[in-house]
Amino acid sequence: MSEEEKIKPEEVTKKPTTKKPTSKKETENQHITKNKYPTLCVKNFGKIEEAEVELAPFTLFVGDNNSGKSYLMNLIWGLSNIHLKDLKNNVIFKNIRDYNQQNSYQNIENYIHKIHQQYLKENKRLIDTIPNDIIVFTIELLNTLLQDQKSSFIKEIFNIENDSITIDHLEIRLPQPCKFSIPIEIFRFPKKNINKQENKIEYINVLMIGNRGNEIAEDRDLTEFIIRICEEVIQQVFSWSNLFLPSSRTGFTLLKGDLKGQALDNFLDIDEPIDELALKLDLTPATKEFVRQYFKLKSVEYEENDILELIENKMIDGKVYLEDIGLNGIKYQPHNTTHSYEAKNTSAVVTELAPLILFLKYQNNWQTLIMEEPEISLHPQLQQQMARVLIKLANKNKNKVFITTHSDTIIQHINNMIKLANKTPERQKELFEKFEYDKDDIIDFDQIRMYQFDVPKEGNSKDKTIVSSLKCTEDGFDAPTFNKYFVKMSNEIDEYTDEL
Repeated sequence: MSEEEKIKPEEVTKKPTTKKPTSKKETENQHITKNKYPTLCVKNFGKIEEAEVELAPFTLFVGDNNSGKSYLMNLIWGLSNIHLKDLKNNVIFKNIRDYNQQNSYQNIENYIHKIHQQYLKENKRLIDTIPNDIIVFTIELLNTLLQDQKSSFIKEIFNIENDSITIDHLEIRLPQPCKFSIPIEIFRFPKKNINKQENKIEYINVLMIGNRGNEIAEDRDLTEFIIRICEEVIQQVFSWSNLFLPSSRTGFTLLKGDLKGQALDNFLDIDEPIDELALKLDLTPATKEFVRQYFKLKSVEYEENDILELIENKMIDGKVYLEDIGLNGIKYQPHNTTHSYEAKNTSAVVTELAPLILFLKYQNNWQTLIMEEPEISLHPQLQQQMARVLIKLANKNKNKVFITTHSDTIIQHINNMIKLANKTPERQKELFEKFEYDKDDIIDFDQIRMYQFDVPKEGNSKDKTIVSSLKCTEDGFDAPTFNKYFVKMSNEIDEYTDEL
């Protein structure tokens, strides 16, 4: 019998609680939505009066300029990155121990204690999945934390010190039944420091939640494990890794080499100044993180894929790559030539698409794309191809795509692909061949959600932006924000035509 098997568990006494934990039945209607996907709810958030945004695989924000679309994009980015900060600097979790009398906190704590006790009793590896009622308690605790810390959280994600951007209500609601699958596991693990003199291996008990684990013991505070479950729930909602492409991405493409050059001119270490320069820029944290990641990209081997081929063959007619020497400058090489050009000497479409191309090539480990105005600098023909790219990304396993857009061309192509998805297999095959599409080009209408942002009419500057969910059918979306303009322009054209 091994040393591990000889270890006998001690009897465990369940820790007392000062409040009776809430039952599953009592919480089944709290923090729940009837929607298919998790839903982000805000009230009086900056310019936005109220919004309930269902976080579908493909989510679009359309509507007026200066209406708050980017506010929600930054909020989504901030929520999805809560896990990146250590506890000391995490505005959401740093005071979580103050909530240890909350019913939701106690229910999660008791669950962890219970499975630890079960493991000690059975004295064998325990593998399980966190049950749905604990996930509901977790989202309840999370929403309490978000609501209490909302002002500090908003200041952090917008890099402001005053109350120029405020929020009255912030909440995440989960669909029921919740289909989240969060693995939990307890097992014995040998200590790093082995007693070599006695030739004896000592073991610790490790609790793994998701893909991260720590030692668990009878006298150990369980707060870190509660935080881990909270983080796992957040990442089930938003995904573990994301790529934020701000509308200012073209400017940073042109600055990339210059800023790295400044770092060298100042005799700074090439790996460190990029972080320092990004942190010194007066930008939102989401944009700073984009700059940090973008400037640290390095030329490595990559695998071609259909999305890269679509962009480089159908949109820029060439290849964008990083030099594998020097400052890793961005280069563009047109097809059918051996000559390449620096990014600053290329067309706007190349500098606009360069960030997406380079991340697809050199850092393709993100699951969520958050992109502002993907149509920038693109002719309508290329906007249609960009819509293809976005749909293909949304169709990748567990991917999510969030965009803001003013492009009716992108919306129309999405509508066409929704219609194509509902054709018979025979008709689909015909249209695939005719228009050079494949199964990843089409998307079911239930995978997409679209929200229209309408600013108040003139003279009502104190009023808030109205965010409306646009209905989608098998024929696609009807986007009034574009239709109203087309009618107005058509009427104007008719007036001029009548005069002629």
